[in-house]
Amino acid sequence: MRRGRTVGTVLAMAVVLLAAALPATGASGNPFVGSWQNVDAFDGSHQHMLISGGPGHFHYRDDAASACRNAGFGFVPATLNGVGEFDLDSDPPTFAFTADVYCHVRGPGGRQLLGEVSLTFFYDASTDTLSESAVQCWWRSGKPETCY
Repeated sequence: MRRGRTVGTVLAMAVVLLAAALPATGASGNPFVGSWQNVDAFDGSHQHMLISGGPGHFHYRDDAASACRNAGFGFVPATLNGVGEFDLDSDPPTFAFTADVYCHVRGPGGRQLLGEVSLTFFYDASTDTLSESAVQCWWRSGKPETCY
């Protein structure tokens, strides 16, 4: 009986170690899940997006959004939050959402609603990157070389 428990314990530890070693994609089966970043090709600002599995919750932040500057708020951060839809069967797979854009104004006024935006991201399995247009490449956190 003791030997059976030891083998079971070793197998359980191996499964835990293997799961910890897998990237977010492998663990969830969804290539969009994880932390993504890019440098905006239009204004050079840093953008970050976190996508979780299941229903597609996301948080998107642009550290100095041109859209906010164009609306008279200056180069201030913008955020989008919500739930998007995955289409993992399309070629390439897509993640799409429509969300409110908020500019985070310094000083009085705080968070200001700018408007609504719709975005679709495409997954490239050969580079493990996302794109939302021909000039915007998103990489997994810590892997900017995949876009250059």
